[in-house]
Amino acid sequence: MSDYVSHVALHARQQLTRHLRSPAIWLLAIAGPIAARYLVPEPGAGYSLLAVNDAILRPTASVIGLQLGVITAVMLTPLVYIFLKAGPTRKQPRQVTDVVPRSRSALSLGQWIGDTAALWILLFILALSGVFLSFFRLPLSDVAPFETLIAAFLIAGPTLATIAAIRTFFAMRPWLRRAWGDVLFVVFWMAALSFSAMFFMDGSGASPFVDIFGFASPMLDGTSEPVREMYIGGAPDMDRLMDFDAMAGVSNPAFLGSRLFWFAASAFLAWSAGWLFKPGKMKVSRRKQPVRSGPATFATDPVAPVAATAMGLVSRIRVYAEDIFRPKLLLPVIAAVALAGLVFPLRGMVGPALALILIFPLTRYGARWRPQSVEQWLGTMPVPLTRQFIDRLVVACAACLILLIPSMISLPVGEWRDVAAIGVGLPLIAVGLGHVTRGPVAARLILLILWYGYLNLGPSPF
Repeated sequence: MSDYVSHVALHARQQLTRHLRSPAIWLLAIAGPIAARYLVPEPGAGYSLLAVNDAILRPTASVIGLQLGVITAVMLTPLVYIFLKAGPTRKQPRQVTDVVPRSRSALSLGQWIGDTAALWILLFILALSGVFLSFFRLPLSDVAPFETLIAAFLIAGPTLATIAAIRTFFAMRPWLRRAWGDVLFVVFWMAALSFSAMFFMDGSGASPFVDIFGFASPMLDGTSEPVREMYIGGAPDMDRLMDFDAMAGVSNPAFLGSRLFWFAASAFLAWSAGWLFKPGKMKVSRRKQPVRSGPATFATDPVAPVAATAMGLVSRIRVYAEDIFRPKLLLPVIAAVALAGLVFPLRGMVGPALALILIFPLTRYGARWRPQSVEQWLGTMPVPLTRQFIDRLVVACAACLILLIPSMISLPVGEWRDVAAIGVGLPLIAVGLGHVTRGPVAARLILLILWYGYLNLGPSPF
């Protein structure tokens, strides 16, 4: 037992050390006080991020902590997943860890502890920024640092642990490390928000245990007024102030029990992930590449010397287009959906289907050229890196617009925004974020969330 605990502690320390040695966590720590300034708007700011029943919560020490906790649990959890999936610990020495004769559950549990500790450090800095803000937003006699900290941690702390556990679980299975894991996370995120929304339905009698993110159940105990609706992330400009006792909401025994349950469930998920571990397979390509000369060599060398000529440009465009529609089995599926635009409407049918299919190849395509080793090699070619990026972006937009031609033949005037969103906005976000973040995860997750909004809200959110 002592060996098991020591192995867990070793992996937790290694994981946390990797976070602390990365500049990413310190940049986020610096951004915390700046974000808190806007997440807790001052009176008369003209906007609000948290409102209940068409009213803004009257600022108190506990309400400031509640606002930071709720916004972190609801709005920032996709960013937390991106940080864990594409951050400093995304690369694991699998040649060593896949064969090491140690307990897999100790490895997964230790990694979860390290990730959770790193996230809690960031949450503490954000909550501490809320304490600092309370000195400017409240009378000095009303400043209560403990209430601000405890309200933020009780709501967002177990939520961050849950996200870390999901990431740990996904890292143990090869197919979940890739795009399927991102899709399942978006499904989980939307389902968790839907379950929490049950608290605002008349006569639902929902239990705090279904409030996975912990933002809904405290709202019922903080006010005697029946809670009919709740705005998070964006609310109309409201003048009415509501007295709200956030401490009564977060100190409710049922709520505390639910937060403890979800923290324990996260620990169990991380521990059980080790038992489901499966190493990845090494893929060896046996396809023989033909040896060619002249301009045709660009088929295997994307930035050949002839790129400065018109023929080189054509070759570069062909390679970029082939890279988007990879594997080739994807091309007939995309073509069939695009041709359906001749019969079916773009809004609500062809548009969402085509956008969903394109998200995955475009995000992979946007990040494929950004690994450091690849970029160093591309930098030795005659075409500047900036020109290469612009060419990739133009090819992606052109490919999406070409797929929309069948829909544009009989397109109503009101749906040209959909063409702009899918034909231009989608590739711009996919390729642009892939270029900036050097990976497909951030663009893929953000686009999946935007796609869900596009599917349900009607007008394009791109």
